[in-house]
Amino acid sequence: MVFGVILAGGIGSRMGNAEKPKQYIKIGDKPIIIHTIEKFYVHDAFEKLIVLCPKQWVEHTRNLVRQYMGDTDRVVVLEGGETRNETIMNSIRYIEEGYGL
Repeated sequence: MVFGVILAGGIGSRMGNAEKPKQYIKIGDKPIIIHTIEKFYVHDAFEKLIVLCPKQWVEHTRNLVRQYMGDTDRVVVLEGGETRNETIMNSIRYIEEGYGL
């Protein structure tokens, strides 16, 4: 199985946008995170997409995926870590536990 992993765990502090992380800012009619997911989604090479985001934004991200992509088991949203490395490890653990390596 081929996985696409999208690391969206940042809070966008350098953008100076205190309201929400930059991945949730809309470009056109949809948030940046949805634009990103769609770019992976159109490629059949990725059988499953793993999106990792800040803990407090997991449910919001799941709702966005449902809203823009419909009910799909091809996209899973997980909690990221405190660091990029922890976020990567969360995706690896998900793959190991669910699919083996």
